Amino acid sequence: MFVRLPRILAVVVLLNVIVAQPAAVTIKVEPYFGGHFKFGEWLPLHVTLTNDGSPVRAEVRADTTGSGGHTTYSVPVELPTGARKRLTVYVQSPSFAQAIRVRLIDGDRELANQSVNLTVERNVNYLVGMIAPRLEAFAVLGGLTLNPSGRNISPLQRPIIRIPMSLSDIPDRVEGLQTLDAIVISDMDTSEMTPDQAQALQAWVEQGGRLILGGGASAARTLGGLPEALARDWRSTDGPADISSLDALGRFGGKDVLVPGPFAASWPAIGHSLIEQDGHVLLAEKRLGEGYVTYAALDLSGSPFDAWAGASRFWEKLLTPGSAYPAGAPTDVSPRVMRSSSIYYALQNLPTLELPAIRPLAGLLIVYIFLIGPVNYLVLRRLRKLEWGWLSIFGLTLVFSAGAFALGSSLRGGDVILNEISVLNFDVQSAAAPVQSYLGIFSPERNAYTLNFAGRALVAPIAAEGNPFGPWGPGGTADYAAVEIVQGEPSQVRGVQVNQGAMQAFRIESPLPEDWNVESDLTLESDRVRGTLINRTSENIVDAVIVYNNRFIKLADLLPGQTQTIDQLWQQTSGTPFPYFLF
Repeated sequence: MFVRLPRILAVVVLLNVIVAQPAAVTIKVEPYFGGHFKFGEWLPLHVTLTNDGSPVRAEVRADTTGSGGHTTYSVPVELPTGARKRLTVYVQSPSFAQAIRVRLIDGDRELANQSVNLTVERNVNYLVGMIAPRLEAFAVLGGLTLNPSGRNISPLQRPIIRIPMSLSDIPDRVEGLQTLDAIVISDMDTSEMTPDQAQALQAWVEQGGRLILGGGASAARTLGGLPEALARDWRSTDGPADISSLDALGRFGGKDVLVPGPFAASWPAIGHSLIEQDGHVLLAEKRLGEGYVTYAALDLSGSPFDAWAGASRFWEKLLTPGSAYPAGAPTDVSPRVMRSSSIYYALQNLPTLELPAIRPLAGLLIVYIFLIGPVNYLVLRRLRKLEWGWLSIFGLTLVFSAGAFALGSSLRGGDVILNEISVLNFDVQSAAAPVQSYLGIFSPERNAYTLNFAGRALVAPIAAEGNPFGPWGPGGTADYAAVEIVQGEPSQVRGVQVNQGAMQAFRIESPLPEDWNVESDLTLESDRVRGTLINRTSENIVDAVIVYNNRFIKLADLLPGQTQTIDQLWQQTSGTPFPYFLF
């Protein structure tokens, strides 16, 4: 025993040395927007990976658990020796999430993991992203509440939440920006942005975002990397000029500017004027799609905004137009969740789920009554075996039960059915504008499926957002157990468990193909819509509906390249939400 003791000690020491060695693979996770997100909107995650060991082929996985089940969002990654890689994972977190865990998985082996804190924001909150080298001038935003209605009704008031950002916090997809209501960029070199970031920023404005740009001495740098649609109206051939008086700015903000000048100003070339000073436009604005682009000739992150008593009133007046929260909408639920939950019903509108025809059922019932009644009695009486009645009735009931089940199965069909609804916005022409689609997979038997989606699609299970009745409804949940969504080209959903005769639904957002659009020339009148539609896609458009507020018309099917002339009366919905039109 004493002879073996040194060997045992040597083994223990060796094991301690091995365990103490640092991991070869490391992971660093940084959520965009400091982890702030709105329920139902995509939250991008920066994931930085390093590998100082042997080559690895793995997946980055972000795990979320909602009321419907467990969802894993994953991105495949190859890490050769010495690799330093950065990628983005888009996740949909549940409304109660306070943290999210991200893991690097190689098969069944976990190589590294990190948890990051999240902050869920009520949808009514007005989130302003601030991209500037100095943030002191934006401190006044933290105490503001927008009240577009002008009435003291709390559900309509929108508290402002400040989100410090960098240019790298602008994601490469417009879906990742939907949490933000406004973005301020001042005194930053936007040439560092990638083309995908610039395109996503433009699409976000076109879909209703508000972009506020600061000028001053660094106006050329701030405008340099932005898309032409966002920057061309503000570029001027003249360089920055010094201005000493800001009387017009003081009147706009309700307080005189007592900060001593001079101030560097870069005047915009054109644009709708909000403030003019000495014949120059000090603050200009324009509409772009559904959103706004505002340009200030002064640097918004510097003087006088960092020491001016009227700064809070300035920002309140600047942000209030277009900030009204939808009347009657829940203050803590994204419109995406509202639409997804209600469109679940439309996806269930399948011929196989309709009630069977009454004639076959009535015929089957009449034959059953006839056989189990008079025929059964007469046969047993002739055989003088009336005491067998209990056995014959039981047997006939079993036979007709099997027949009814077989009839129901034949009417229902045995095919897997995919029911898809896509929503296109005629007002948004940017190629970065996503196509919002909703897919329901109906299975005649309990089975597991794998779904593939072309392009860079972002996919989320609708049940993850609550239940078919919405996250606030009384109905039961549409559980889907565990689903793994692999993001890439193509995107893939693994492990879709569908019960017999049931349906599982997903929401898909993918970029609009560059050569794919529906050309419209429509005139909307009080009682009707007139004009033409041309299908410029390579797909058949079937069961299409044009929706405008609470009115709609149904269209004939459109083949690729086909033109349809429209002259129809509007159909009124009496306040029925959009997805129910599809019935």
